Amino acid sequence: MAERRALLVDLDATELARRRRRVGPWLANVATVQGSYRRLLVGTTRLVRDPLVREWLTGMADTARRHEEAVRDLYEAFDVQPPVPSAVVTVTGTVLGAARAVSGQVQGLLSGGSGAAWRNLRQLQLTNLDAMSGFAAAQQFGLAEGRPRVVEIAFPVVTEKSQQQLLLQELFLEFAADAVLGGSDV
Repeated sequence: MAERRALLVDLDATELARRRRRVGPWLANVATVQGSYRRLLVGTTRLVRDPLVREWLTGMADTARRHEEAVRDLYEAFDVQPPVPSAVVTVTGTVLGAARAVSGQVQGLLSGGSGAAWRNLRQLQLTNLDAMSGFAAAQQFGLAEGRPRVVEIAFPVVTEKSQQQLLLQELFLEFAADAVLGGSDV
């Protein structure tokens, strides 16, 4: 059986190389946002008193680690070298995660929300959505480049992150009345 190859119309070697150079920074961004999401998730889990919620968030943190590994797989699927100083991505993710946590705490306090864990749930929703969008865009790049392996990596991540987004939203709403009206936390 003959090997099947993708046909990319109007994309010569120069254009493909230009596009590949542009994918690298995007993947670094996805790695940064995903890393900040995982760190915020782990930090939030430590604050949660409800054992069932803590268990759910712990499972989500395990999945978030796998999603960070998926970014490395995307570099390979795009045939792009990851940035040499991966520590820069890690540090940037840590700083971004901390900034988002502080932002969430300030916004939550201004809204009258009690409890750091509940306030972090709002930031987790926004950060997860940001990371999910990053993976979804990478998936679209894979389609545009005729790279089915990219889609095989990104699509399941986007699906899992979509499911987690619904759970985060449900947790945020479930505890909203207690946090704002009752002055308690998750």
